[in-house]
Amino acid sequence: SHANGMSDIKWYTPTRQADGSYTVTVKASDHENANGRYEAQVFYIDARGQKRFVQKAFVERNDPSKPTGVISITNNKDSGTFDVVISDVYSPKGVRTVQVPIWSEVDGQDDIRWYEAVRQTNGSYKVTVQVANHKYSTGIYNVHLYYIQNDGSQIGVGGTQTNVTLSEPKADLAITGLNNATGSYDVVISNLIAPRGFKEVLVPTWSEKNGQDDIIWYKATMQANGDYKVTVRSSNHKGDSGLYNSHVYLVDNDGKYIGLGGKQATLDITKTQGTLTIANNDKNRGTFDVLITNLTNPSGISGVVIPVWSEQNGQDDLVWHNATKQDDGSYKVTISASQHKWNSGKYIVH
Repeated sequence: SHANGMSDIKWYTPTRQADGSYTVTVKASDHENANGRYEAQVFYIDARGQKRFVQKAFVERNDPSKPTGVISITNNKDSGTFDVVISDVYSPKGVRTVQVPIWSEVDGQDDIRWYEAVRQTNGSYKVTVQVANHKYSTGIYNVHLYYIQNDGSQIGVGGTQTNVTLSEPKADLAITGLNNATGSYDVVISNLIAPRGFKEVLVPTWSEKNGQDDIIWYKATMQANGDYKVTVRSSNHKGDSGLYNSHVYLVDNDGKYIGLGGKQATLDITKTQGTLTIANNDKNRGTFDVLITNLTNPSGISGVVIPVWSEQNGQDDLVWHNATKQDDGSYKVTISASQHKWNSGKYIVH
């Protein structure tokens, strides 16, 4: 460069191109980042190894003396975030890191945070800002831009503002898995949007029978897919049949209850059902098995009791047997004649 005399001279070996021409790429960083006029001279080496001057050319380099960077912002009011993207990142001294201090206008700079932007594949830099890190403040946010240059110095590049708004909490509600046999249904809360955050999701539920005398506040459980779910059982509501009301509330971080809506479901409670089968009647041992399958009860099942007696002498040998639950959900009890005075003949099983 002419700015540095010949102190930054560098001899390049050009690369031959397919069309027979030769090219070389010159970087200002290899010449002390000098501005102004650059001079390029072309020599060739003859057969005797002597350098022969051919021609020279000049080019002007007028890079800006100040660093540059373009800030663009994209807001997402549902997630409570905004993206800060910095493009055209440049500094004459090079850029080691891109620093982005951000704060809301609420209460001055009490929520200021310095973010280090992450370089993207297209050469731009990005920071994703969560309003949760700024006290969930809304309104004007200040976004400034600094570079840490290659020599370790910090330099201000620019700044801008953005107006942050947050969506009100909302969700989709659905009744699923309604089962009259078990007297139950599920309340599913999906696509929940709560940019200010929340502590829990509550589902108060009651039957229409006798008002709210059976109301229960259920705490919804988060599912693997991000939905929230509550299973309502009639057994928790006096076994009532008919219309049920389920409302949904969000409890925010301040303990405030925010209504998200409600759903109704109708349970037509069925009677207890099951299939009773006699199996493995062993006359040599005097035993037989009682199997109960397909057993349902809307109020739930805590145990199964089987009264058994022989026809001889009425119910003088009546025994209430406790059936045992099997792995497949059925219940079984083995009856022995020894428990019934060794009576033979017909046995009554209820």
